[in-house]
Amino acid sequence: MTPKSLKLIKGGRPRWYLFTGIQLAVSTRETLPDKTEIMIFEEDTKMVLTVDKEVTYREEHPIRIMTDIYAPPHHRPGSLVMNGKNWYALVIDLDADVVCQPAWIEEVYEVIFNRLKAKKIRTAGIHLLGSTYGKIPVEQALEMFFAGLKSRALSHLKKIYLVVDDVEVKGTHKQMAKYLARTCP
Repeated sequence: MTPKSLKLIKGGRPRWYLFTGIQLAVSTRETLPDKTEIMIFEEDTKMVLTVDKEVTYREEHPIRIMTDIYAPPHHRPGSLVMNGKNWYALVIDLDADVVCQPAWIEEVYEVIFNRLKAKKIRTAGIHLLGSTYGKIPVEQALEMFFAGLKSRALSHLKKIYLVVDDVEVKGTHKQMAKYLARTCP
């Protein structure tokens, strides 16, 4: 007896890279392990890009709801918003002419790695900032990630899962191997 339909389960064993004593793996959102302590998302300054798909009903006065809709909070590009296990790297400004600037990414990586060190985080999932909504090429996004990581001594951090889109996984592996071969002979 054969099953009528087969379902492909994404995932598998990740390919690990070693950089300054930290294990790095490329992952998609679907294949990310549950054991990551912190998840860092690429977000815009008004925090609308990673809004939950499920809407939960809250009993609030209509005036408060309309005020929140009319005047949403506007955060500074290059900052980090922490909400428990989910951190939001604000590298997109939809109101700006250039929606994503490398200076913002470099600035937020500095904040991220300082917070990871201060909180003694061991495992983190980090979206490759700028490559999803900012349309920065993977090669440039990786250069900024490694520059931020290289300048920090993160003794507690053991594993980082770099989260990319499904279509970017192969290219990210190639670019990562190329970068590491060039900088870590």
